Amino acid sequence: MITFGKVALLFVLFQVIAVSAQTVTKVMDNGPDGEKLTFVVLGDGYASGDQTKFAHDVDTLVVNGVFSHDFYKDNVSAFNIYRVDLISNQSGVSTPTFKKNTALKVIFSNDWARCWLEESSDTDQLVTQAASQIKKYDYVLIIANEKGY
Repeated sequence: MITFGKVALLFVLFQVIAVSAQTVTKVMDNGPDGEKLTFVVLGDGYASGDQTKFAHDVDTLVVNGVFSHDFYKDNVSAFNIYRVDLISNQSGVSTPTFKKNTALKVIFSNDWARCWLEESSDTDQLVTQAASQIKKYDYVLIIANEKGY
């Protein structure tokens, strides 16, 4: 007979294994990470069928978006960017009234006063686990699979 404690431990082990098995791609490589500011880009609400969209979103919004303008464009050689392909069980992200089963459990509030996106009680832990696949990183960016913003 399995007790609750063992089930919880098995779930945590499965969660760590599932996160560590995700694909990591260095999408901008300007040298050793220890010499660059390193960004890790995580996606939430991208199910297995949405992974091509996530790769496109990272390319469009981050690599050819943020890093093709102003300060970042002028200093692009100072940065490295990694994309971590997290697979959510459901496409899209939660709202305050409707929960979805996603990799990072991000909540889209659609409210400026609440910063548009919020975290659930375990989002920080899930983000830390996913980003830990990169030895050295400075910043984590999260892209939510949400049309509302």
